[in-house]
Formats: sequence, C-alpha cells, structure tokens
Amino acid sequence: VRDTTMSETRLQIKISTNVHRMTERTQEILSVAPGINLYSRGGDLVELICQDGTVSIHPVRLPRLNEIVSQRIDFLKERETKGQTEEVHVMPPRSVVEALAARGTWNFPTLNGIIQAPTFRPDGTLLTKPGYDVQTKMIYVPPKDSTFDVPAAPTREDALASLAVLSEPFADFLFASPTFEAANLAVSLTTLARPAINGSVPVFSFEATVQGTGKTLLANLHGIIATGDDLPRIPQTGNEERDTNRITP
Repeated sequence: VRDTTMSETRLQIKISTNVHRMTERTQEILSVAPGINLYSRGGDLVELICQDGTVSIHPVRLPRLNEIVSQRIDFLKERETKGQTEEVHVMPPRSVVEALAARGTWNFPTLNGIIQAPTFRPDGTLLTKPGYDVQTKMIYVPPKDSTFDVPAAPTREDALASLAVLSEPFADFLFASPTFEAANLAVSLTTLARPAINGSVPVFSFEATVQGTGKTLLANLHGIIATGDDLPRIPQTGNEERDTNRITP
C-alpha cells in the first residue's frame, strides 16, 4: 500500500472545452501523486482501504473519485470582474470525473489481488517483500508481527522440514489412503505456486462418505495457508449448467 501522507503540493488545471485534455492531465497528476491508492482491476477503477489493520479492495464510485480529484487538483476558471479577468477555483468538472471513471483502462497500476503470505512469481522467484509487486501485480500485506524466513537456496533438509510444517495442520484428518493425503497437500502447493504456472491447474474437490467429517474445515485450512483467510463461498443454484459456468472460464 502506497504512503497515504497528504502532500502539500496541489497542481492546477485550467477549465477549457477540451474534456479529453483535462481528463488526460487529471489522470497524469493522480498517477504520480503520493498517497493515491488507485489501481486498475478487471476493467474497474479500485482503491485500497486499510481499516483495523486489514487491507481490502474497494470499487471507486463517482462521488469518491470526485473527492480524490478535488484533494489533489485545483481547477481554475477565468471570470470577468469589473472589466478584469481573474482565475477562480471551481469544483472538478463532472464531465472530467465521469470521463476518467468510464475509460476502462488507466495509467494506474494493474492489481490482481492481495496476498498475506509469500508466493511464487512467474519466473520462479519468491515474492517476499511487502507492498506492490510489479511482476505479479499483487500486493503483499503480511499479517502483523509475522515473519517468513525463506532461504535463498533451500536444501533437501529444508524441504523435508517444510513438508512437516505443511502436513501438521492436517494431522487429525482421516484420509482414505496415502494417495488422498498426498492429493490434499497438493491443494496448498498448487495454490501457492499458481502465480508461477502459465496455464491450467487441476480442480480439487473435497468428498466424504458421511456428513460432519470436516470437509469445510479442510478447505478453509488450505485457504488460510495460501491467503491467510477462509476460502470464499458461493452457494449452488440447483442449475448444473449455471453452476458450471460460475466455476469455469
């Protein structure tokens, strides 16, 4: 998350009939202004909000965008007063704010998501530095007081020690066979390595012969390991075709 300290410097834009030029200049100013946490995400303009130590992604609606623009830019309009021309401060033109919001593509960084644990980049290197990562377009926000000691050149002993740590949360689950136990570990490993995989990965399902065996708990454990939080849920609709379309690209 970029520094949110307000800058004393306010740039100016003169009102004209050229909406495109004013919109371009507005975007240019906001893209380099300190404390502006604007990002492009899936064709939407979003910002990061930090509340109670939790960082989340919020869509930027027109009133909020108008507020952000007015925080950083002074719009000036010429006015005739007693035969003299003077420049007066005015509100950001609605046409400019609407044009900026409707662009669909911006100069702001692209945001793929927020992670709370180190992950792989597409080139196989590890993302361990908090903040925005240009290569993955992810923001790494580690939990408070957390530390991740990742050796630059791990040994076989390091790998076995890590395997023991990864297996520990699942020690009390009764898997049908060692094959299913290995597949369970593959869920977390696949999720953690997903950013480094240029292509498809398997879909994992959690099944049991009876209810109450801990399928939801098991899935949530993988979510916590990979993202630091429970997995999001979507209810079934009862329509097989609609459900399939919701989980496949």
